[in-house]
Amino acid sequence: NTATTDHIEIADGVSANLTLAGVNIESSATSPLMIADDSAGDVTITLLSGTKNVLKSTAMYFAGLQKSGTDGSLTINGEGELEATGGDFAAGIGSSYNNAQGHDVSNIAITGGRVTAAAGDRAAAGIGGGMLGNASNITISGGTVTATGSDTGPGIGSGHAAKGENITISGGTVTATGNGGAGIGSGERRSAQYITISGGTVTATGGGGAGIGSGTQGNAQCITISGGTVTAKSKVGAGIGGGSAGTGEYITISGGTVTATCELYGAGIGGGSSGGGAGITITGGDVTANGGKGFGDGGSGAGIGGGGGEYRNGTPAGNGMYITISGGNVKAYGGTSTYNPPAAGIGGGNNHRYTSNKTNGYGRYIT
Repeated sequence: NTATTDHIEIADGVSANLTLAGVNIESSATSPLMIADDSAGDVTITLLSGTKNVLKSTAMYFAGLQKSGTDGSLTINGEGELEATGGDFAAGIGSSYNNAQGHDVSNIAITGGRVTAAAGDRAAAGIGGGMLGNASNITISGGTVTATGSDTGPGIGSGHAAKGENITISGGTVTATGNGGAGIGSGERRSAQYITISGGTVTATGGGGAGIGSGTQGNAQCITISGGTVTAKSKVGAGIGGGSAGTGEYITISGGTVTATCELYGAGIGGGSSGGGAGITITGGDVTANGGKGFGDGGSGAGIGGGGGEYRNGTPAGNGMYITISGGNVKAYGGTSTYNPPAAGIGGGNNHRYTSNKTNGYGRYIT
């Protein structure tokens, strides 16, 4: 059906049950579907089976489906389809940006439907925060969810330079893609913590950011995987852990099928390029960790542990510490390198060719 330029607004404090049955809104002035900022109302959107619903904002700073604030909740369910696209600096589903400060967002749940969410061109998450917006309490328990962040935003999580935490996936099929941000976690230059996956099929991809963890130059802590099929990959961040130049700490895997891969420099599980990995515990599951290659003069990353040093940034390799494996089927492969031997399967990364410190990253307290 032909798009309308109308919009839907849910007033402050109102709790509403809204069914979308073939809605198609494209707005160049505001958000197509907006919950009032900081509303304490609980909003449930049901996607009617057999219908496709489109919410597209081309307005700078406005999300496709907008929830800005940490009070109240947004729940998406049903068996229909939803496509939500934000304007520049805004999330596909989540918060806007105020041209001076970000809007934090909390309490977004997806329990069903086919949901596709894409940020605008800059600095925002597919699902979560707009630019500078922290994101917390994002839960996916069902449906088919595809989330794509902007240049420095994650697929699912916070906006650029903002923190992502308390992200939980227990079911469904989830595909999340970031660039400078993580696939799932934080935007560029900030931390991510308390990411939990207990079920579902999850594919998370980062560029400078980790597949699952922090964005570029951000640290990641407290990532727990207990079930599901999880594929996490990044170009120069860890598959699971820190983004490029970031650390990955307190990562626990107790079940599921987990494949974590870095393409260049970073660890499969642990630190991104030049970042350390610590407090990594594996007690169960089928786990494969592939460290990044040391392309050109760069150092390679450990399978589990520290990332390799990057010559272009002049940064040394990361260390791998306090790594414990007591169960499961674990395969860890250090990345290969042009001028150095492969990095450790479990331990520290390799330094780049021209480092003044010829010692590679070390591995300590590994059991």
